[in-house]
Amino acid sequence: MTQTYSRPRQRAEIAFGEVQKQFFAKDRAVEELDSIVLAREVKTLRLREARLAKEAQDRASATGALLAKHAKADDEATRKAERDRLYADRKARQA
Repeated sequence: MTQTYSRPRQRAEIAFGEVQKQFFAKDRAVEELDSIVLAREVKTLRLREARLAKEAQDRASATGALLAKHAKADDEATRKAERDRLYADRKARQA
């Protein structure tokens, strides 16, 4: 059974329904914005972690290259010192 309300009551019910629609529409909009913000924060965190991992990898490879360069320089210095020592020994024997 349907109740029949007076005209003022019907207008009040309609006005209240409109207010409720607006309220729930705003609520849905806020929820949508919150989900967008959350998605952006998750993506930012993922990208930050990827960037930090890449930077760590780049530092490790640069450190490795630097160590290899120093090892090569040390090796060359050792060979030069050995050559100089042998040359000095030869000169000493000749004298």
